[in-house]
Amino acid sequence: MVVEAYKQLLTEIVGASFLEYCFLNYNGEYIEMFRIFKEKLCMAKAKQYLVRISIAPVLLRKLREDVNKSTKEIISKSEFAGKIHLSSGKLQMTSDVFLGLFEAVVGRIIDHIYNILQNPELCNVKSIIMVGIFANSQVLQHMVKQAFPYINVVIPTDNNVATLIGGVICGHEYGRNSEVVSSRFEKFVKFFKLKKNCTISK
Repeated sequence: MVVEAYKQLLTEIVGASFLEYCFLNYNGEYIEMFRIFKEKLCMAKAKQYLVRISIAPVLLRKLREDVNKSTKEIISKSEFAGKIHLSSGKLQMTSDVFLGLFEAVVGRIIDHIYNILQNPELCNVKSIIMVGIFANSQVLQHMVKQAFPYINVVIPTDNNVATLIGGVICGHEYGRNSEVVSSRFEKFVKFFKLKKNCTISK
């Protein structure tokens, strides 16, 4: 995932041990940092020159205390020197670094779509409907449109819950015995076996 790629980028700058320390001791700030990144992931544009991502002040302060160096010195010694800067509590990265976080994941998505379209029954597909949280990413949308310029890419309103809405509509429209809805259960379901005479307290 793109979030994992971002985590790897931070690891290469500050080290895995420091990130683990933040997760264990500043869990709230750590989670918030990645939540902010997820928001930026959807909002950032493919042709945006600089992408700014907020970092919790307490994490920056702890970093300076641990390594006894300024954040500028730390970044300058990483492979991202000149491409990533820290200013006013925000990590600023050039578009090529930010877009690089998408390459592996989007590459697999595009390859998968391409392989599906090789099916003779799908050779005349005219539209691709993108749903799910990741579909909100303007970068992903741009890359998919570039990869398939001859196909209309549709991003529906409320695409986060589009599959759920579609399932509900199909269930109401076609009824229980419909061949349209093949399953009403998760692919993987956990079952629990209860012993006889077992009392379950509320």
